[in-house]
Amino acid sequence: MRLTDIIKRANHNLWCNRSRTILTTLAITVGSLTIMLTVGINAGVNGYIDKQVESTGGNDIIEVMPKGIADRMSSMMTLGATEVQEYRSNQGQSQQVSLTDRDLAGIKRLKGVKLAKLSDLLYPSYITRDRDEAKKYKLTVGPLAASSIKLDLAAGRSVRIDGSEAEAILPDRYLEPLGFSSAKQAIGQMVRVGVPHRLGGQIDEVKIRIVGVQNQSIVGFGRVFLNDAAGRLIRSAYLTGMPEALRSQHGLIIIQVKPGYESKEKLAQIKQELTDMGYSSISEDDYISSIKLFFNAITVILTIFGVIALITASIGIVNTLLMSVQERTREIGLMKAMGLSSGRIFALFSLEAVSLGFWGGMLAAGLAVVIKQTVNPWAGCNFLSGLPGFNLIELNPLYVGAIVVIVMVAAFLAGTLPAKRATKQDPIQALRYE
Repeated sequence: MRLTDIIKRANHNLWCNRSRTILTTLAITVGSLTIMLTVGINAGVNGYIDKQVESTGGNDIIEVMPKGIADRMSSMMTLGATEVQEYRSNQGQSQQVSLTDRDLAGIKRLKGVKLAKLSDLLYPSYITRDRDEAKKYKLTVGPLAASSIKLDLAAGRSVRIDGSEAEAILPDRYLEPLGFSSAKQAIGQMVRVGVPHRLGGQIDEVKIRIVGVQNQSIVGFGRVFLNDAAGRLIRSAYLTGMPEALRSQHGLIIIQVKPGYESKEKLAQIKQELTDMGYSSISEDDYISSIKLFFNAITVILTIFGVIALITASIGIVNTLLMSVQERTREIGLMKAMGLSSGRIFALFSLEAVSLGFWGGMLAAGLAVVIKQTVNPWAGCNFLSGLPGFNLIELNPLYVGAIVVIVMVAAFLAGTLPAKRATKQDPIQALRYE
């Protein structure tokens, strides 16, 4: 019996009991489809993040903080901590918590650093329209680190980083709350930003002009981007009443590396040098990696559910083929009596298992394509309408093909036990079986 004959015979045998075969195939399809869609969603999310970062730029920027501030920030994030740490008076007291011109000069001397400037972690209280009795809204701000960063703007332009007037780029989610009917209407308007004094808690307001409106994006994390003049206004209000010595201290240094140093390896070298100098640093890739880590964790969890479904389906394959071996005992005896080898019989039942995996995987692939073609346009018009170019599901043919092959291998392994049992049938006893 040739291989092609065995394949045809295996598929014919499967459909002799259609209901059992269909149910087993559907179980395989469910597990395979879960894994395909999970991998597809992960590819869609990570692909969108990569496209956003690539189009925006900023991969040549490193933010440097005093290690004391970074440690204090991380120590406040105690969610999931398993132990309460003992306080020791000799730990953490001498850590640097501010940056000065001396730090800036040392960082500028590092190999690969093109530009470096002092900045600050700014924490204003609210933003409001420049008119009476306007509502106030919480906000997060950040400096636009370099002119090379190109944000996706709905209207207007980027801030002039070194300009004399205080300028800001407003995320589009603030338009409606602040009473703007469109992004264009917001351009050129003044807003007031409330800044609490470091001493006393009194709030002063500074006026900043909106020059751009950013489309909804994962880049920027919803921050209002400021130029240096706006940052100085907020910092000056924050330090009202503080001694002059403290005014020369900063909380952040922004580094732009030279061309050729944007790779992960070169950035890692610079960040290691900063660590050796006693600083804490973070790059754009670190921000993005934290987002990807979240989605990758969800992907792993959903993939586990898919694997569990496949294991259940594999048990169904074992059951289906064991019943098939028992029902075809006389047939197996006849094949052995006619001289068919044990290897051929093993191949026949193994191919039945592989065929179940193949048809289940192919059906899952077809359904995954249909779901992708249906869900992506629907999501783009609904909950992803604010993220143009975001395809929720991206199916890589190589990944889909690999999943189908893995399912077939799993089906083969599940079918080895029934196939082995079939090869051990005694032909004489099998022919007498009723």
